[in-house]
Amino acid sequence: MEKTNGKRLKLASLGDSITYGFIPRNSPGYPGQLESYACVAARLLDMDFFNAGINDSTLAAGPGSFEPMCERFSTLPEDADIVTVMGGTNDIRQGIPLGTVNDRSADTYCGALHRICEGLYRNYFIGNGTEAGKDKRIVLLTPVKLMDAATGELTYGLEAFADAVREIGAYYSFPVLDFYRLSYINPHICKTVQGWQDGYDAMYNPYISDGTHPTQEGALIMGRLLANFIRTLL
Repeated sequence: MEKTNGKRLKLASLGDSITYGFIPRNSPGYPGQLESYACVAARLLDMDFFNAGINDSTLAAGPGSFEPMCERFSTLPEDADIVTVMGGTNDIRQGIPLGTVNDRSADTYCGALHRICEGLYRNYFIGNGTEAGKDKRIVLLTPVKLMDAATGELTYGLEAFADAVREIGAYYSFPVLDFYRLSYINPHICKTVQGWQDGYDAMYNPYISDGTHPTQEGALIMGRLLANFIRTLL
């Protein structure tokens, strides 16, 4: 997909291992890299792609964090036309507090998301002038559902993180794609795949065969959804 000046549009995606494309346990090729949902979307949209997904990355900083997105969003390419942000999986697993939608502290999920959103708005909509910014798009993605390895049920509390993304997105007038509710990724039902990795030998849904990372088939579903969502914004 091209701009009016003939250059290809560029998608840049900030995230964790799901954005990176980490191959889930119990899937062929583990522990390698597959074509993540973001890469799928860029391919379907015929866009250049910059993958800023890092395994184990948290959105927030502070105790328990790793490669926090609220500190590295500024490394995204200046010439990106569309930026997506997805995080929360590692925050909830590391015990990083959700906080409130009024927080601005980098060590809570909500506060860190505010910092990212305001920073991206300044960088892409304001920093290079309104003429350059008018064609930029920033899209927030909620985390997908996760399975608690100990109970085999959904990870408790993650829905609140997804709700916070929706509310903070509305504050900045950023479109939000609710992967938590709309991705078809359901680790807690239709568990028909027998796990074989050490510590992951329970039964799993075939689209998320370790309860955390989508398989290639799961990433394709998510990527198609994201591509269609982005098309509505262009």
